Amino acid sequence: MSIRDSGGFAIMRRPDLDASGAKIWEACIHIGNGRHATIRYTKSDLQYIRALIGKELKAEKEESK
Repeated sequence: MSIRDSGGFAIMRRPDLDASGAKIWEACIHIGNGRHATIRYTKSDLQYIRALIGKELKAEKEESK
């Protein structure tokens, strides 16, 4: 099952949590039984995650050739 199937993933900008010039985003992930995990990220965290995902997707694409 993917996070899209369960509707259990959302990410939103949270200006109310900004501190020292750092913009904050919050990911809310449904983990089952009505429970959610909340993780906070800065812009640089999200850029790093995006780079890691891009690297893995590129590697998978190369493997499937």
